[in-house]
Amino acid sequence: MKTSLFLTALCLHSLTFSQSTSNYQTYKIHFAFGESTISNDEIQKWKTFEEKMPSNYQITELKAHTDTVSSYRFNMNLAEKRLNAVKSFLQPTNKIVETVVGEKEAQLSTNYSDEGFRIVEVRYILTPKISDEPIKKEEKTALTKTVESFLTTNSKENQEFDLSVLFEPGLPVILPSSYPELNELLEIMTENPNLNIVIHGHVCCSSEPSLAKNRAGAVFLYLQSNNVSRNRMKIIGHDNKRPKVWPERTEADRIANRRVSIEFMKQ
Repeated sequence: MKTSLFLTALCLHSLTFSQSTSNYQTYKIHFAFGESTISNDEIQKWKTFEEKMPSNYQITELKAHTDTVSSYRFNMNLAEKRLNAVKSFLQPTNKIVETVVGEKEAQLSTNYSDEGFRIVEVRYILTPKISDEPIKKEEKTALTKTVESFLTTNSKENQEFDLSVLFEPGLPVILPSSYPELNELLEIMTENPNLNIVIHGHVCCSSEPSLAKNRAGAVFLYLQSNNVSRNRMKIIGHDNKRPKVWPERTEADRIANRRVSIEFMKQ
């Protein structure tokens, strides 16, 4: 079902979406005056929302607000507590952007209401779904050919393959253009239950092994959410000392280095 049709079907109080060409959406969790604890009512609303969500959503950002009542310092502290409460409740497994706004946006609003700014915005993205179309024999790519060759040899050495799965700058958010190959990897893992993998995450520009690990984790979660056992997969994050393209002079070079490689292993 298309995202627009899905969003039209959702009619929940306290739920606000904003559609953009990048497929980002926003859900708002509301708080009572002066409170940083999520109410049972808001918890139930989120659970109802999540039940109706497709499985292919990924939280990317939390943004905490307050009304303009009380002092600036108090409101910033309250907003941070609200953000931490939501983060603890949702427990996002990927790297997210955390922004504590407090009353700053409320002060500038031309449509201000106290209740409207006692919120934490949960920003997420709907990633493309898996195609039902099987890979035709005449359309096999280098990935499929590499795995088939690996499985038919007697070598006990692992086989590494550099995917074309790419990411947004500074985030573990997979670019939509990467999903055809990611779905091919999923099909390979589904059809070969004796195949295990190590997912290696990489970064460009600077040493950020935690971001690299979160990128590997994004692929891990995508495969796991589509019924690949977590016991068949491991993740490793590397710094920028293993670039695919070097020297890294252009944006195209940096894009190529924000990637994931797969190390295939036989059970």
